[in-house]
Amino acid sequence: MKKSILIYFVSFLFISNFSSCEKFDNTNKLTTSTKLNKNLKTSDEINPYNYLGEMHDSILLESLLDSNFQNLTTSNKVTWIINQINLSLTSRNLTNLTFSNSSNYLTQNQLDLLPSENSDPEEYFDDAIENLSDTTRNYLSVLKILFHVYETDSNLLEFDSAILELEKNVFFNDNLSELEKLQVLGSISIGKHSFHFFLEGPGSTRAFKVKPWLADVGGFVVGAGTTIYGSFQDQEWGNPILNGVAAGTFASQVAKL
Repeated sequence: MKKSILIYFVSFLFISNFSSCEKFDNTNKLTTSTKLNKNLKTSDEINPYNYLGEMHDSILLESLLDSNFQNLTTSNKVTWIINQINLSLTSRNLTNLTFSNSSNYLTQNQLDLLPSENSDPEEYFDDAIENLSDTTRNYLSVLKILFHVYETDSNLLEFDSAILELEKNVFFNDNLSELEKLQVLGSISIGKHSFHFFLEGPGSTRAFKVKPWLADVGGFVVGAGTTIYGSFQDQEWGNPILNGVAAGTFASQVAKL
């Protein structure tokens, strides 16, 4: 019964979202979306940014295995995470995306937007999405609802199925620009993988009340968003994918404290 109510509620949000959403510039669309089979069954098939969440989890695992990581300063932790991102991208033959110079590192302004040790992950998430477009914010609000339902239910197969439906809805929404889809689909990937990692995986936080997956999504939104809505073409702000993953990975390290 609970899942039926959830599905109805999420569907209602989708309908409300698309019937009243603001119109965006139709440039930079993922124009191949309408040509794809809507019966795709995995996130790898439907979400072009699913690999970001996989990278996020592998980097978090490496941080747990590195006994010295928690003793590093904030700036050194960021450098460590960036080095891990480069290694992961290289292993995936995505060297065109790697952090290649200092201008691609998270700026101090971006670091200042990450949570502090006393931050509440849920409040941080809410603040991170507050100024997004209505459509983008609504999608991420649905993601938060799914977290809330399944963090106590722990049926991760059902959770993954619900996430896949959310990904499909985003991908096939022609009102979203390519950069908006990057931000939403990247956030979903980071959130889904972080949820698995911290709920049942090696970073399990069942003994704690914190919700680091919310911090990770907020971090991705901030890291990618300052690039997308700041100076995407100006390398002063770096690359939204790289900054999103770096900030999204670092955020939960703070939230766990």
